[in-house]
Amino acid sequence: MSSGQDFQNQVRERGNIPPALHIFQQFGDLSPIEPHSRNLGHFKVEGPIMRLKLNHRDSLVSLFQAALDTQWKLHFISSGKNWGLGSFLPSIGHTLIVDLSALNSLKLNLDEGVALIQPGVTQQQLYDELKDTQWFANITTSSGSTSVLGNALQKGVGLWRQRHHDILGLRVLTSSLGEISTGALKFDEANPRNYADHAGPDLTGIFMQSSLGVVTEGLLKLNIKPRKFYIFRIDFNEPVFLQAVHLLKFLYQIGTLACVSRIYENASVASYDGAKLEDLHGQSFTGYFCIPDHGQKTYTLDDLRQLADSYGLPQTFIRQLDPDQEGLAPLEKSICGCYQGNPAFNDRMIESSFNATATTMDEASSKGWLTVLPILPLNGEALTNARKIVGEFRTRYGDFGMLFAFTMNIIEPNAVDFVVSLRFARTEEAAELAHHAYSELYTRFAECGYLPYRVDTQRQDFLSSITHPSSLKVGKALRSIFDAQNVLASSSHAS
Repeated sequence: MSSGQDFQNQVRERGNIPPALHIFQQFGDLSPIEPHSRNLGHFKVEGPIMRLKLNHRDSLVSLFQAALDTQWKLHFISSGKNWGLGSFLPSIGHTLIVDLSALNSLKLNLDEGVALIQPGVTQQQLYDELKDTQWFANITTSSGSTSVLGNALQKGVGLWRQRHHDILGLRVLTSSLGEISTGALKFDEANPRNYADHAGPDLTGIFMQSSLGVVTEGLLKLNIKPRKFYIFRIDFNEPVFLQAVHLLKFLYQIGTLACVSRIYENASVASYDGAKLEDLHGQSFTGYFCIPDHGQKTYTLDDLRQLADSYGLPQTFIRQLDPDQEGLAPLEKSICGCYQGNPAFNDRMIESSFNATATTMDEASSKGWLTVLPILPLNGEALTNARKIVGEFRTRYGDFGMLFAFTMNIIEPNAVDFVVSLRFARTEEAAELAHHAYSELYTRFAECGYLPYRVDTQRQDFLSSITHPSSLKVGKALRSIFDAQNVLASSSHAS
C-alpha cells in the first residue's frame, strides 16, 4: 500500500486529521485530499496531501515553522484554477496545499493607475472596483473567479499582453530571509508609483514561476480607458492563411495593433461555444483584435478592408463587432468583454464548453482537458509546422476519442502563444493514453525548437532537459539562499 493510501485510510478510520498534523489547524480550515483527487487534467500525485485555507497573512511565518516541524512541504495556490496544467495539485506528495484565496485585499491609486493586490483578488473583484474609474485591467478569458496575481506570476496571457509585464513590484515572504520587496515596492512602499526601474538590481522576475517564496502582494499596472474600443472580427480559410498572418504581423510592426490578437481554428471555436466537433468540415479560422480610440487617428474598418485587399484577402475578411449586439456566441461575448477588462461573460463560455461551472470544473466537467503552450515566431513557416504537428496527433489519436484543437494568441510582432488543447473521456484508460499523447506533444514541439512559456505541475524532468545546465545551477543556488531548509514544494519551473 502506498504512503498516500495509508494516510487516507488513517483519516477515514479516525474521522479526523492525524494528530501529527493538528498543528496546521490553528492557521485555517484544514482538510485531507485524495492523492488521486479528481481534477480536470487527471494529474496524479504520489503520497498524502492536505489542503489548508489560510485565514491570515500574519500566520505565514509560523506556518513555515510548522512545516519544518512536521517535515511537510508547502505548496501555495491563489485559487487552484490552474486548469489543464494541474489545477490545485502540487508536484509531490507529503505536501500541504495552502489556499490563499481569503487574502483578497485590494488598494487602488487612481492618480498613478496602479492596484496593490493580494493573491485572492479575482478578475471579477478587480473589474468591479475599476468599472466606474478611468482605468481597466488586462485580464484573460478564464473565469471571473480566477486570481489576477496568481495568473500573472505564471506569465499568463491576457487580452493586451502577457500579464507578468503588468507586475511593477512584489512583496514576498521567504523561509530564509523573511519579507522581500521588489521593483516599485522596493523603496517607497507607502505610495508606490507606476514605475519599477529604480537603481540597483530588481528581483521581481525570479519570483515568477518559482518556488523561492510566497508572494503576498503585487503592484499591478492598469490601463487607461480609451474613448471607444473598436473590436474587429476576421474570418478566413486555409488557402489564405499565410496572407492573413502577414497582414496581422504588418499591423503589429507599424504599431496599429497593441493588443493580443486571438485566432481560433474552427475546432477550437466549436469547443468553446459548445458545438459538436464531429459536425465540422474543412478548416477555417476566426480571429479577433481590438484598436482603442484615444483621440489619435486610427485605422477605420474601410482602411482595414483596403489593406486586407492589398494582401489578397476578400472584403468579407473583416468586420466590426458591436459588443452589445444580441445573439453573440459565448466565445465572442467573452472576448468583447475581456478587451474592455470585463470578465462577466467568461463563465458562460466556460459552462458551454465544459458543461460545468468554474466551481465544479475539476469534478464535474464532461471531458478531461490538457494544454500545451509553446511560443512560436510569428511567421508562416513556424505556424504551418505547428499546425502539421497538431494534424499528426489528430491522425494518430483521433480513433481513441481524443480531440485536439489550437488557438493562436499573437502577443507581439515576433511571438505567438500557440495553445494546443487536448480533450479526452474522463476514464482512467482514456486519461492514461491522453497523458501519453500529452508528453509526446511537449517533446514534438521542443524538437522543432518551439519551447513552452509555461508547463504543468508535473513537467520538472522535461523542463530540466531543455534548460541550459548553467541556468539549473543558478536555480539551485537561489533555492539555497531563499529556502535553505526546503520548506516549499518544488515548482515545475524549478528554481
